[in-house]
This record gives sequence, structure tokens and C-alpha cells, in this order.
Amino acid sequence: MLVECLMRRAIRHTPLFLGAVLLTGCLIAPHTSERSPEFRGTVLDARTRSPVEGAKVALLEDPGISCTSDASGCFQLEATRNFHLLYCLLPIHEQTAEWPVGEKYYLNTVTITHSNYVTCRKDKPEGYILGGKGIILLEGSVLLEPKD
Repeated sequence: MLVECLMRRAIRHTPLFLGAVLLTGCLIAPHTSERSPEFRGTVLDARTRSPVEGAKVALLEDPGISCTSDASGCFQLEATRNFHLLYCLLPIHEQTAEWPVGEKYYLNTVTITHSNYVTCRKDKPEGYILGGKGIILLEGSVLLEPKD
């Protein structure tokens, strides 16, 4: 009985739903898009080449997206994603194709900080290797210079 009632409602509201899609050009289609890629690497002391534990690796455009290196100096900054409810088939301009719009970080720059070391910044041109599935590997090790 309940299933029949729900089916009748769905059929009754289908023309309204299709009309809204045609008028607005938007389709209810929950999905995600990349906000920032995943970063992986190792942090070492520039002089001794020993691992640096506790170094903070953060996305320059959003320092809240961060991780800390472990005892072996390794870190993995997880990828972040935007959630969208609607996809607009006829966008007014490129940025309105998804709603809510969400963020996209284009610089792909990370900063590596530690209280005992000089802050280091890694930009794409100077040392990234693009791995599979959108993972960015920092080429070689991140070498931090000790503060004097």
C-alpha cells in the first residue's frame, strides 16, 4: 500500500520535476569534484639527512588542510573533495556548472614547517612528480635547513 502511494506521487510529480530541469537547466545529481590533490613525501634534515618527525605539511591556499610527518619523516596529505547537489546543463558561465560551487585550489603549493627548521615551500614546477589517480609526489626528499 505504501509503495503504491509513493509510486503515484512520483509519477504525479515527474512532469513538475522535468519542467524544472528544462526551465533552469539544472539536474539533481549529487557528485564530487577535486578541491586539492593528495601529496606524499619524506621530510629530512638537510645537514644530517635524518628524518624529521612532527613537520607540518599544509596546503598554501588553505592551511587548515594539513598533516604531520611521522617518525620516519613520511607524510601523506589527503586529497579533499567538494560535494555538489546540482549539475547545471546550461551554465551561465563556467563556475556555475555545479551547485554549490565549492572551492578549487589551483596553486598546488605546500609549505613545510617545524619549530626547529626554516620553513620550506614546494611549488609544482620545482619538484613534483604526478602519480596515478591525482596523487602528487614530492620529488626526492624535502630537505629542511635547521635554524641556527
